[in-house]
Amino acid sequence: DANRDLVAAGRASFREGSVSQLPYDDGLFDLVYAVESHYFWPDLPADVAEIHRVLTPGGVLVLAGNVYLGGRFDARNRRLALAGGMSCQTLPERVKT
Repeated sequence: DANRDLVAAGRASFREGSVSQLPYDDGLFDLVYAVESHYFWPDLPADVAEIHRVLTPGGVLVLAGNVYLGGRFDARNRRLALAGGMSCQTLPERVKT
């Protein structure tokens, strides 16, 4: 309901697209925020580069997720990744991307 009201007021819009080929012009966004979705992106490094294409100079990409390999919950996270078809990284790998 909240989104419907925002759309009706002209304050929000939604477009469907692939992270691998975003339907936006270069340098359009100051912030891109993805929550628990990057595990399912087809090619994480290339898809991050595509996001950088639509960011303004100095724009920020935030990838939020709590499933990663290594660390205290490694065995559980590996089971989740396998069962869910998720592509997971260690924290150093994620930061490097």
